[in-house]
Amino acid sequence: MKKILFLTALVVALVLVGCASTSPWDVTDNSVGSKIGEATQTTWFWVFRTGDAGVITAAQNGGVQKIGAVDIRDVNYIIFRTTTVVVAGD
Repeated sequence: MKKILFLTALVVALVLVGCASTSPWDVTDNSVGSKIGEATQTTWFWVFRTGDAGVITAAQNGGVQKIGAVDIRDVNYIIFRTTTVVVAGD
């Protein structure tokens, strides 16, 4: 019984463990400004994708007309991954 409980706890811990990173992707001559837009895409089992993590979608979501900087944030779990594009500008 103790082995089953330990293995169950181990599997749950591995599923909840993730790795996150944020990296600058692009910077333009425009000012960074005060508007920020985000767009997220989730990938399940490395095959199925939902959402739209495009730069244009992120700019539209934040009302950004002139893009000043673009960052990409990735969060990886065992069974899924989320990619968020963050756009800043005016």
